[in-house]
Amino acid sequence: MTFKLDNDFYVEGDKNFFILHYEHETGELNEKGYMVLSRDQWYYPTLKLCLESYLDRAVGDMGKCVAREILNKYNESVTQIKLCSELSWSNKDTRILKLEEENKELKRQLKSKK
Repeated sequence: MTFKLDNDFYVEGDKNFFILHYEHETGELNEKGYMVLSRDQWYYPTLKLCLESYLDRAVGDMGKCVAREILNKYNESVTQIKLCSELSWSNKDTRILKLEEENKELKRQLKSKK
């Protein structure tokens, strides 16, 4: 996965880590007549940390808006996943409670038949 954040920054990532890349033309030419690039890269275990680092390093509101939107969507997704997880657990708890109640009722019925 690769996506561009602005003219100078882009992110590459896979399931193990994310790399924040920086490439900027310096405006100077080397001896062969090619534009000199300033480059750097940083490694992060999560996309969230990568985007937060970008927000700290980036200059210019336009790039920050793109990263902020991505970071907000990421945070919303994490919240939704947590809510789904909690809902699943509460549904399981409810089901367990129902089974326990049914079990008690069956025990009462057995005792009454004896």
